[in-house]
Amino acid sequence: MKVSNGTTILGIQCIDGVVLAADMRATTGSYIAIRDTNKITDISPNIYVCHSGSSSDTQALSSFAKYFQNVLQVNAEDHKKPQVSVIAQVMRKLIQGNKGRLLAQMIVGGYDESGPALFEVMQSGMAIKRQFATGGSGSLYISSYCDLYFKEGMTMEEATKFAIRAVNLAIIRDGMSGGPINIVQISAEGAKRHYVLPKDQPNDASIVRT
Repeated sequence: MKVSNGTTILGIQCIDGVVLAADMRATTGSYIAIRDTNKITDISPNIYVCHSGSSSDTQALSSFAKYFQNVLQVNAEDHKKPQVSVIAQVMRKLIQGNKGRLLAQMIVGGYDESGPALFEVMQSGMAIKRQFATGGSGSLYISSYCDLYFKEGMTMEEATKFAIRAVNLAIIRDGMSGGPINIVQISAEGAKRHYVLPKDQPNDASIVRT
């Protein structure tokens, strides 16, 4: 049986940090396997990654990247924050070196000595710096929305509202995305996580006209 996995992930670089968002439904084909899975993982206190693809593949990638980052920190001669670009390149090399064996697309976001940064790591093994990035099956339904309403230089508060609305719209259309929306806000002070329950999301299926 062919197994498919669905999700919606979104990352936004702001003037004062990075916002990452994801739905929390994990599916195997049409079967909802987990209703509240975590698709945003910490690599360090200032760097997080969004998962899209096979849960086992993306969790393994995150674990390897976190191990690599810990080794770097142990051997570092200074106390600078880990670099977002380094973690993105680690993810890229792991995916590229296992092409055809891993099903994974990642969004890496965080705040380091250079400020906020966001990278999209594609299934092909390419890492690209982005102002915003989407991934997963739900991204197909909101690409035009993001193209139209995204604007550079948003504050973290503005970006959070944008992310909640975008992921919510994807959930309405994409049957494999759903549940609460997981939000992580990363700034110079650290990271904060919160959840938006379905009852608190701005729209429901009543907005669908076609």
